[in-house]
Amino acid sequence: MFCSNCGQQAAGRFCSGCGARLKSDVVLAEIAWQNEVRYDVLLQVPEVRQRLAASAAAACKKMSGEEFLELAEKALEPLLGGAPIGKVAALVMPLYAKMGIGTSKSRSATLQSLPGEVMVASLCWLASAGGTRVEAVAKTLGQIYDWGKNQQALNRLFNDLQPRAAVA
Repeated sequence: MFCSNCGQQAAGRFCSGCGARLKSDVVLAEIAWQNEVRYDVLLQVPEVRQRLAASAAAACKKMSGEEFLELAEKALEPLLGGAPIGKVAALVMPLYAKMGIGTSKSRSATLQSLPGEVMVASLCWLASAGGTRVEAVAKTLGQIYDWGKNQQALNRLFNDLQPRAAVA
């Protein structure tokens, strides 16, 4: 069982970490978690915790573009005459970025799934990715200046995404 207040693993009637009264797993298992929109409640449901653990266990190390170039450089060395592909790419990429050369994809969809299912599926995807880059955009339409509102929203989002220190 996990404490719904601090998230620490606990047993008995009270959390040894924060002292909060523990809610039983029986009650959590009966919740229709597929309709739930609060992460703290979702993370207390045994089925959700099992899904997340299975996704994290299935995570595999992916090769970065830089790692691929390093391997390709070794394999193609006879053909390239010793030209360091990785070093050339490291020099060219920032220049391309300054010139606005890049690639991106975006996608949006209205899903016919219940909110809890979408949230758990998103968490499982993040757990299986093994590491995640998050990009966010805040827009205020119809205004020339947002008085820092968009920056504050982005700061709150990224602060919330940072790992929390364990409560002593």
